[in-house]
Amino acid sequence: RLVKVLGAASEDVVAFMLCFGVVHFGFCIAFMLSYGNHLEDYATLGRTNFTLYRMILGDFDFGGLVEYNRFLGPVYFVSFTMLTMCMLLNMFVAIVMEGYDKVREEEEKVSVYDFIKEKVESAVGVLRRSTPEGDRHGRVAPDGDSN
Repeated sequence: RLVKVLGAASEDVVAFMLCFGVVHFGFCIAFMLSYGNHLEDYATLGRTNFTLYRMILGDFDFGGLVEYNRFLGPVYFVSFTMLTMCMLLNMFVAIVMEGYDKVREEEEKVSVYDFIKEKVESAVGVLRRSTPEGDRHGRVAPDGDSN
């Protein structure tokens, strides 16, 4: 079922990952340009990317950011955490849940279809067993003999 859910949400997940990549790269550049000369964690683009990844996971040095720049540190930190943690990750969960709903609806449609098909076949089978034998057109002779 997980594979079906991810398959149903694949287009939206790819679009989300592209948007997330652009936002994350923008913050990487901003942090690197602001703190790269002063804090070792932001010296290169690779280190900055890894530091921001750690920040998403909750491992960050807020004191270092504020110590170097009392205004930009909190602004960058709050904007990055709010945008990535609150908005983007919630969007990802919503995309996956939408895919789950699509898969569940398809499975329900199939089960309703199977139920109706089973009941119709059952009713037709009962009707066939209860009707008397007739000629090739289903007609029964008045005296009970069939030709």
